[in-house]
Amino acid sequence: MTPHGELYLIFKKNVKKNNVLCPVEHNDAYAVTCYDGPWRQTMADTIYIDLFFDSAVVAAWSSCAQKGFSLPCRVGKTLDQLLVEQLGMDSNYVETVVRTVFHNSSPVDSLTEVTIADGDMVALAGAMPGLVGIAMGRNSPVGSFREDISSKPRKESKKVFGKVSIKGFNVVVPELVRFALAHGIVIDAAKAADLLRCSVESMNEDSRKMFERLQQSEGEIVLSVNWANG
Repeated sequence: MTPHGELYLIFKKNVKKNNVLCPVEHNDAYAVTCYDGPWRQTMADTIYIDLFFDSAVVAAWSSCAQKGFSLPCRVGKTLDQLLVEQLGMDSNYVETVVRTVFHNSSPVDSLTEVTIADGDMVALAGAMPGLVGIAMGRNSPVGSFREDISSKPRKESKKVFGKVSIKGFNVVVPELVRFALAHGIVIDAAKAADLLRCSVESMNEDSRKMFERLQQSEGEIVLSVNWANG
């Protein structure tokens, strides 16, 4: 399953949609894949690369996933909407596999009751071992032991777009790598180039050109990956 929405590749002054270059309102605008269309924010560049999804890619990006991907997204949405509608994760996978969720360091029970705001941190994992792991799990039978630190509903922000740090652990890491990179992440250009270096030989010609462009970039960029093998 791939994330919903259309991909717009920004070259500072133009946006490439369906192989046609069209001007954008602001020279420094960019857009990234979102469930209900792209959004723009000041940013230097967007790099779009085709890759094959395999264990080598997961290994290269697993540390980044555990530290947290910086994910540009629509805020003011629920955690469930972030994972399923914006990232494109399967709802059954989220319900059955992602059994441990933290929002700003507080354990979460209901994904539909937690609203995401700009600058938030989300951590995802499978079921955790031990009594503490069970207590921190979603809708845990012993969840009452950590009621004081559980994530609570809050007032919705009027801000529409922002960035969320999203982390993945244990069994969730491969899927988070796949969906976060497909959605698009904000990352330092030099770090992205270093992490992609192991995949250069398997890139097609267009992606190699984009990789060369990435190597010449400085500062933060948006990296969006199209998985050639789905």
